[in-house]
Amino acid sequence: MSKITPEQAIQSLPEPTHLSDINLWESIQEHVHNKLVHFPFALGLLACLFWLLSFKQPEFQNPAKLILVLSATTGLLAVITGENQKQVFQDSSLVEIMQWHERSGFFSLFLLLTGSVWQWFQSFRKFIWVYVGLMAFSLLFTGFLGGLLSHSHLEPVNESQNQQASF
Repeated sequence: MSKITPEQAIQSLPEPTHLSDINLWESIQEHVHNKLVHFPFALGLLACLFWLLSFKQPEFQNPAKLILVLSATTGLLAVITGENQKQVFQDSSLVEIMQWHERSGFFSLFLLLTGSVWQWFQSFRKFIWVYVGLMAFSLLFTGFLGGLLSHSHLEPVNESQNQQASF
């Protein structure tokens, strides 16, 4: 049993940040890549879903085309901003994860750009299942690795800290 009281535990917590304490413009400009990547990720998966739905309901085909182009455009911006942010990881223990994230990000962008052009040709529909599978896997894998990089500061609590914090 720990000797720490609930009151001591509460006092050791950091002070909450209030919205009025945040400089909104500075917050928007920090870690732009981390904010921007949500768009190609979500739009790319939505385009995959719409392409699959278009087999049964052809009215999904035109929105799928537009969404895929938007995803490729935001994907290009995500890669550019990611290139500007990667130096943070160059000398860290996360450099290998960053390199895999970068490779899979480039592959995802390649698939987005290729699909954005190829979708206007009839041959695209023959390979849609392969394309959708590759695209979904690539986006999910890239996002997973990006999440590891973004949240790498969330390390598990070791046993001694865990015992001190328990009441």
